[in-house]
Amino acid sequence: MPEKLKETITQENTHWQKQIRKLETQLYSEFKNEDFWISDPNSANIYFAPTVHFKKNLITRTDIKNFKQNPEWKMLSVGAWPGYLERLLIHLGANKNNIILADKESRDLPNGFKTEIFDMFEEWPKFKSGQFDLIIFPENPAINVWYIHWNDKIQAFTSLFKKALKYLKTGGEIRITGNPTSEEVTTEIEQGLRKAGYNVMVENFHNKGLESLIVVKNKTSPNTC
Repeated sequence: MPEKLKETITQENTHWQKQIRKLETQLYSEFKNEDFWISDPNSANIYFAPTVHFKKNLITRTDIKNFKQNPEWKMLSVGAWPGYLERLLIHLGANKNNIILADKESRDLPNGFKTEIFDMFEEWPKFKSGQFDLIIFPENPAINVWYIHWNDKIQAFTSLFKKALKYLKTGGEIRITGNPTSEEVTTEIEQGLRKAGYNVMVENFHNKGLESLIVVKNKTSPNTC
């Protein structure tokens, strides 16, 4: 890519992130003082500001365009908690009816959204096959912390992605951050999913300036494995 084009894209992204930051501070007093994450005094939970998710490309400008231009474009947010990110998306033009928030408990989930209560590692609700264009994990499940051994991490990721892939459309994506940064891990996850019959591509963006973003791209769907 030509250097001038790179510079233009960088400037556009910087301007976009500034806009998000401005809206974020208007909506949430919790994040006004350059606090990009806060802790819940009643639990060990940590909540991230929407800015964090945009910087890591867990959610992108293209997603916002898709929400606005395609009334059928749908997203599932697993582990949404207070829904800081999702509530901000509504202010950016997303249709609230096209977003489903999910969490293990209903305590933190905001009112006004469609919600589901389930443990992401256990049985998932019976969503429609191929229902979602995007499935994200904004308040990540910290598989890297919960599973110490290499094989356990790979199995945990693979199992989680299998559950999500059943409900992903053709060309849809699963995105998760805050987890293993090794490309060897994502390679083994991809191999495991392909062996199970899923036609996917798993990418690790750690070395591309997006920290530990992992993206699972669904080439064919619905997956019924």
